[in-house]
Amino acid sequence: MNVIVIEDADPENIIKHYTRIIELGHELQIHYILDEIIINNQDIRNFALEQLVEGGFRKEQIEIATPKIQNGLYYELDRNKITDPKNNLYLIDGLQGKWNEIIDKYNIPKEKVCLISESPDRRNRAKSIGIYTIDKQRALIVETLRIFERKR
Repeated sequence: MNVIVIEDADPENIIKHYTRIIELGHELQIHYILDEIIINNQDIRNFALEQLVEGGFRKEQIEIATPKIQNGLYYELDRNKITDPKNNLYLIDGLQGKWNEIIDKYNIPKEKVCLISESPDRRNRAKSIGIYTIDKQRALIVETLRIFERKR
C-alpha cells in the first residue's frame, strides 16, 4: 500500500508514529511541514531531515514543504507526489486546523484520508464530511492500515 503522511509534528513524534508503516512493508512518503517561523531556515530544514533519516526513514521518502504564501497556507507540497493516483492512504495531521485546506487544495479523495488529530472538534468536523479519523493520542496506525487495505 502507498501511504502519504502529511505532518507538522517534531521529527521525534513522526518517527514514533510512522516508522511502523515501513516495518510492515508499505511504501511511505512523508510530507513534513515546519513551523511558519522556521520554514525558511535552511539549517533547521537540514537538521529535521537528518533527524528523520536517523530515525529510520530514507531521504527519498521525505519531502520538506517549500515556503510559499498562498490561500492561507504558508507552504507548498509536491503536487505530483501528493496527487499520484497510486496513493492508497493519506494520513493527515490536524495541521493546526489547516487539514481541510490541504485536502481541498490538492483534491485529495476524502475516501482515502484519515485525519489524525488530538482535537475532538477537528475529528468531529472531519467525520461530518465523510473522513475517517483517529485520535493522535492513541494513534492506531496499524489498525488504520488494515481498514484501508480492506477498502482497496
